[in-house]
Amino acid sequence: MKKFIIMFISLLISTGVMSKEVLVDKIVAVVNENVKTMSDLKTFKKIVEGRKAKMDEAEYNALMSSDKKLLDLMVQETLILQYAKEQDLLPTKDEIDNFIKKRMSDLGMNQKELERQLAASGQTLDNFKEELKIEQAKARIFDKELKRKISTSEGDFEAFFKKEFKQDVNILEYKIQHISIKSEDQANSVYKKIKAGADFKDMAKQYSDDKATSSNGGDLGFISSGDLLPELLKAVTNMSPGDIKGPIKTKLGFQIIRLSETRNVQNPEYVKNKDNIERALIEKQFKHQLSLFVDDLKDEAYIKTYL
Repeated sequence: MKKFIIMFISLLISTGVMSKEVLVDKIVAVVNENVKTMSDLKTFKKIVEGRKAKMDEAEYNALMSSDKKLLDLMVQETLILQYAKEQDLLPTKDEIDNFIKKRMSDLGMNQKELERQLAASGQTLDNFKEELKIEQAKARIFDKELKRKISTSEGDFEAFFKKEFKQDVNILEYKIQHISIKSEDQANSVYKKIKAGADFKDMAKQYSDDKATSSNGGDLGFISSGDLLPELLKAVTNMSPGDIKGPIKTKLGFQIIRLSETRNVQNPEYVKNKDNIERALIEKQFKHQLSLFVDDLKDEAYIKTYL
């Protein structure tokens, strides 16, 4: 029966024997038993415009640059909706309406305010509902068919962070004491006293110009490599715990430093963004798996396009 309907539709298209309504509204595709018209494509374009904020700019611009690309995506999403309907995964009208009501309640708005916001971005409530339907269908297919095929690891997170953030996942921190002195001669004199056996903390309390740290023996605590003055970083990189080096000329004066300890810690930016990184990786894998899934649907479907 399905094959007969498809052949019949194709025959009507090829011979031009269609109703006046269809002749006015050009057919652009047949997806199994579903006929898509130019009006459908224009409506779909509005739906895609509503996704702009969530899409990569280059991907969005490429998609909107041609009706053919839009049609290809509409065909893919038609197949997804058809599969969701066959598998009883398609959200009902009531489910969509209840979802919107909850969203409006959470945001403290009514339907008129929602429609006003949608209109400001060129959308309609019907477009919004159609977008929610395809989103929910994809989410349910993800749970039923694709979730088990997606996995992420710590190595994936780290590789993504290094590539996208251009930073190392682990950073070296140095526990440093310092004595800051403006006079080079005095800095040399203090350094000689320390090398001769004078206590570093006592020298810091007595001679350091950095009043914020002099009282505690010049202790700066742990400092990451990115927060150290370039001259101090260059010096401390070749030091071992217990080493003393100086005087080192910096924009703050002459520094005498003692390295107490080093440690490796995770980059705070990595820790802060880890959840976002995981979501980005899962979304990337989901798109890939969904693409493979749609390819399988295409292999089993009857598809004819006319653009």
